[in-house]
Amino acid sequence: MYVCGPTVYDTAHIGNARSVVVYDVLFQLLKFCYGKVTYVRNITDIDDKIINAASEKNSSVESISTYYTRTFHEDMRSMNYAEPTYEPKATENIDYIIKLIEHLLQSGHAYESNKHVYFSVESYSEYSALSGKEIDELDYGNRVEVSENKKHPGDFALWKPANDTDYKLSSYWSSPWGEGRPGWHIECSAMSHAYLGQDFDIHGGGIDLQFPHHENEIAQSKSAFAGSVFAKYWVHNGFLTVNKEKMSKSLLNIIKIRDLLHSGIKGEVIRHALLKTHYRKPFDWTKNVISESQETLNKFYRLLRDVDVITIEKIDAEVSKDFVEALINDLNIPEALVILHEMATKINRTNNENEKL
Repeated sequence: MYVCGPTVYDTAHIGNARSVVVYDVLFQLLKFCYGKVTYVRNITDIDDKIINAASEKNSSVESISTYYTRTFHEDMRSMNYAEPTYEPKATENIDYIIKLIEHLLQSGHAYESNKHVYFSVESYSEYSALSGKEIDELDYGNRVEVSENKKHPGDFALWKPANDTDYKLSSYWSSPWGEGRPGWHIECSAMSHAYLGQDFDIHGGGIDLQFPHHENEIAQSKSAFAGSVFAKYWVHNGFLTVNKEKMSKSLLNIIKIRDLLHSGIKGEVIRHALLKTHYRKPFDWTKNVISESQETLNKFYRLLRDVDVITIEKIDAEVSKDFVEALINDLNIPEALVILHEMATKINRTNNENEKL
């Protein structure tokens, strides 16, 4: 399983955390069902946002990415997630990225233009199969960069030449096309291939990455390796809003995990709140989500305090079949939580009856 990880230019917000906990549940479910699972989640540690953050803070790209990678790990560990099998960084795979770009150039799916290297979307007949977007109807100038260097406005950068800021911050590498840095999309194609091969089972990420990021990953990878299916299954978690509005700096409504933790909210409460809604559905964060999750967990904790743990440890207990089946059914975590509530109610009833005796 490959999941698109964070771009480390700022502390993690609840949208980042939703993706982490959703795929953590999937990872642990797959391990429960199959035993061994290889889970790769990358770190994007070179990107325009990181470079801008380094410029604004008069720091280096490496310092910014290292600091925010550490804070990401600290915040996510508070929510009791399992570490992925591998967590490659883009900057540690530059040679592999360059080789993949060279392969795309040799196969006629990419071209060099004014020290840029672009992928030709017209060279790949199945482009837009994942997102359903027509090439001629794409929103050029918004999510797709407009450039006179391109043959087609939908073509996307595989390699970008270094500019003055890159030289100032040392955010560039040598390549056959001159000094520069990779485009975002090629990073994930290179790292998934490096750790999982041409074909693997599951690719995950937020629905906001479906286009253009995941669409472009498919085009690159399937074009580079003839006969490849790349990822057999695609999993996307839904959008997260705050009081029905998109999180943004302009609205001052970005909710950081670190701020929640510093306010005294436990990571397990945040995790429960983010898992109450089915992963594919949009999730709206309101002022009540934390208090509701805290109340639910308190109920479970009170129940566990009354259970004879020593007796339980002596029993060869099995995980509830209904609980597992709920998760296997398109990762229906809300249904699995309902089953936990039903189990808690039965245990409570039994305890009350025993007390009467």
